[in-house]
Parts: sequence; C-alpha cells; structure tokens
Amino acid sequence: MREKQLVSVVMSCYRESPEQLQQSISSVLNQTYRDLELIIILDDPLNLELEQLIQHAASDTRVSFIKNELNIGLAASLNKGIERSRGAYICRMDADDVSDESRIDTQLEYLVANKLDLVGSYLNVIDEASRPLYSVSNLPIKPESIKCALRFNNCVPHPTWFGRREVFMGGYRMVAYAEDYDFILRAIEEGYAIGNVPAPLLKYRMTEKSISRSNLYKQYLTQVALTSAFARQGLRGTDIRQIQEYVDSRYDEKAARKYAEANMLFNRALNHVRQKNYLAAMLGFAQIPLCSAAYLGKVIRLFRAAIS
Repeated sequence: MREKQLVSVVMSCYRESPEQLQQSISSVLNQTYRDLELIIILDDPLNLELEQLIQHAASDTRVSFIKNELNIGLAASLNKGIERSRGAYICRMDADDVSDESRIDTQLEYLVANKLDLVGSYLNVIDEASRPLYSVSNLPIKPESIKCALRFNNCVPHPTWFGRREVFMGGYRMVAYAEDYDFILRAIEEGYAIGNVPAPLLKYRMTEKSISRSNLYKQYLTQVALTSAFARQGLRGTDIRQIQEYVDSRYDEKAARKYAEANMLFNRALNHVRQKNYLAAMLGFAQIPLCSAAYLGKVIRLFRAAIS
C-alpha cells in the first residue's frame, strides 16, 4: 500500500465569481485523497466577497489563506503559495475550475508508478454555466513525446499540474502571459520527467472573456519567443527582458484584435464539431487564415505538438 504523504494544493484567485470559486474549493476538499492542504492566495485585496468566502472555507483546518496587500499577478502569487506549502507533492488548481474527486489519487498513483516528476492530465472544457463544450484528449502522454511537443506548444495544461515538491522549488518567473510555459520548459532543461495522465481529471472553465481577451496575441508572441530561446540557447541563459523586448517589438493592436477574433472563430468551430454540425465547423475553420495569419501559426504549432 502506498504511504500517504501530504499534498499541497495551490490556488490563486482574483475576480472569479463566488459560485465558481466555491465549486473549485469544494472539488479540492472533497477529494478521495484526504491528506492534503489547500493554500488559497487572494490577489485582489479589495474583493471582500471572495475574502469572506475563503475565510468561511478556512473553517476546514486544511485550508490556508494568504491575502496579498497589493495585486502582484499570478506568478508571484503562486510563488507565495509554494513557499507556504508543506507537502511532498504540489498540485495546481485554478479558482474557477473543478477537479474530479479522484484527481489527486489518480495523479499520485500514475506519477509514482511511472517514475515521473510532474504530470498533467486530459481535461473537459466547460462554459460559464458549467455546461460541457468539448474534451481535450489528444495530448502526448510519455516524457519523450512531451519533450518533443513542448518545442511548439505547452501540451501539459497548467491547471492540471501535479508534481514532486522539488520541481516547484525553482518557482515561476515573471514571464507575462506564459509563466507556465516558461516554467515547464525550464523543468525539461533540468532533466525532470514529465507526463500526462490519459484521463480527464479536470473541468476547465472557458469564459467569453477568456476567449476574446486582447492579451491572447501577446501570449502567442511570448510563446514564440520562449520556444525560439529554448531551441537556441536554453531558458537558463535567457533574460526575461529579452522575451519582453521580442514581444514589444512585434506587438500591433490591429493584429491583436484580429487574433482574438480568430480565437473566437476557432472555439465556435470546435463547438460545431461537438454538435456534429460539420459544415458550419468547416466554414469557421476556413475563415481563420483570412482573419489572422498569426492565429494560423498558432494552429500549426498546436498540430505539430499533437503529432510529436
């Protein structure tokens, strides 16, 4: 029988709806794996509604609450949670997602059995009302395939991460819009073995705001800069300022708007596929290269990662 060890679940919240945050917290506290702590960092110190909700949740002694004095962003908030954590393993969780009740049990068993250092998993995408949209199950599973795929795109979804404590000790760098991609590329450089559990263990919430947000284009440019640096010299030798300079030199407001529009077309086309409305899906996909060449580049990177 596997010896029980403490798992630290690290969650940063900002302006999620109270209902969604409550769902997320409940999905952690109701895990079949009971030896856990949940560390919640509130990155909006003026959000009294979320603060009261978290304080109520902290009546469960497994919950630890950190309130930032100022908004410091996701990466810095997660680093604070990692510093506070006590577990032999660390599990990531977003404040509007929902974990399967057996997520921790399943990921820990898979990680140990396959001698891995960090794992993600497949996921099911839901909308703001928790209605199913589509599943993400075309991710590479084995470390060799993941290492190849990471040259093009992050194929280990950040909200599904579960890993050994030492993997997280290097912390997140302040790489705007792609701190997770930077983290996992550096983990590959350090020689850590990374896998994906071939089962959907998380419901990932896709909102209209997340689909259309203007920083999607900056995120894409940052990913391109990271993969370029990773292939050329490795990220340990790359200053964050170099990444930001690359993004700033190529950013354009019109291109950002067109990229966001293409992202909406792509997600609507995926919904048509789910509904078996294949003609509408084909028409939607066909509009993408006409709308944004950069987004077409993103789709190509996704495809290359999927076949790696």
